[in-house]
Parts: sequence; structure tokens; C-alpha cells
Amino acid sequence: MSNHIIVVYVHTGTIKDVISIPTEIVERVNGNFFVWEIQDGHAYKKGIVLGAENSYGAVVLQGLHDGDIVVIQGQTQLSHGDKIRVVDNREVARHMP
Repeated sequence: MSNHIIVVYVHTGTIKDVISIPTEIVERVNGNFFVWEIQDGHAYKKGIVLGAENSYGAVVLQGLHDGDIVVIQGQTQLSHGDKIRVVDNREVARHMP
């Protein structure tokens, strides 16, 4: 694009005291948003309200609190109340070839 001038306006900022989650863990059903929360070794589908969102993540306005644990992989295979075992990356890495 020689001989053309392109002007781009970018808005940046810092949002403090928010819960942000990856967009790929959010289930969208008829305009409603859900994640899978872990409580007492079981997975439960939980409704949430999203705020600002982009292709990387979304701000949770309602439904999750500091310290809540949500499923970030394998959530498409879950049913409400399924018993699960939480593993960390170190444990998963030990079982990979």
C-alpha cells in the first residue's frame, strides 16, 4: 500500500479488580453464558454475566467470585454434577509421552 497513509486509533487501559476468563471456556446458549464450576469434586454448569470481551478473554460481571475454580479443558464432555479430579499442569506433563 505505497503512497497511502493509515491512521489507527487504539484505546488501551487497565481494568482493576475484575475476574477475567478465556473466551474459549464460555458456553453460549440462546444469549446466555455458562462456565463449569468445580465444587466438592463435582462440576456444575453455572450461569455468568459477561462485560467487556474480545477474542482473548472476557470480564465476568456476575456469577464468579475470587477463589472459584472453573474447568478450562474438557468442559464439552461434562454433565451437571459429574465427579471430576483436578490435576495441575505438572501432573498432566508427567503422563505425556
